[in-house]
Amino acid sequence: MRKERLDGVGLAALIAVTFLLAVNQIVVKEVNHGLQPVFFAGARSALAIVFVFA
Repeated sequence: MRKERLDGVGLAALIAVTFLLAVNQIVVKEVNHGLQPVFFAGARSALAIVFVFA
């Protein structure tokens, strides 16, 4: 079955992922002024592990 348009759930998921990626870029740019990029990458990975296994 082929859909011609996105349904509500698909549209909401697409917007949510786009929003998360945009916020991630903003946070990375802001944090790079105060912390080392490697440290922050590790902190983001640790947070991602928490969300994956929660």
